[in-house]
Amino acid sequence: MSSLQARQAVARLPRPLLNFFKAHPPASSTSWSSKPSADKITQTASTESASPAARPRANPFQPSKNTYTLRFNEPRYSIRRQQDLLKLAQQYQIAHLLPETMKQARIAKALAKSKTLDVEGNKVKTPMRGLVKWKGTKMERTRHERRETIQAKLATARSMLKARKARTKVKHAKARKVR
Repeated sequence: MSSLQARQAVARLPRPLLNFFKAHPPASSTSWSSKPSADKITQTASTESASPAARPRANPFQPSKNTYTLRFNEPRYSIRRQQDLLKLAQQYQIAHLLPETMKQARIAKALAKSKTLDVEGNKVKTPMRGLVKWKGTKMERTRHERRETIQAKLATARSMLKARKARTKVKHAKARKVR
């Protein structure tokens, strides 16, 4: 892309995206830090000695940590403003130039967590929420097992009753003979 084409493309961008890219010029998507970063004022000497190109840039969409107070500062862009910028960037097909938003990070983490391995080691996604039937109450879940145990006990009870009646008949018959 020549510089003239680049200037024309930039001229078509809406004001909020231009302001964002002026404050945070785009580089590769890997140059943004994925972790909350320390404040620029209070960075340690070890990070200052590293070359600026090697160091990941502070992500304006994520909170930054103050190394003096050990507290987190709010992100420079609120979640609502992050989403507005992301929607605009998607319309102009430049979303890859923006840093990862907080919501995207949460979604990516949840997706990674939801992927499980089956017996053969293949990755299997868990079903979407709402597609799996409701688990039901404990009584509903154990109804089938209870019916089976009751049927088994009834079957044995009938044979036990027959055996008991046969024993009592024999016992009564012996008692009558003795009299």
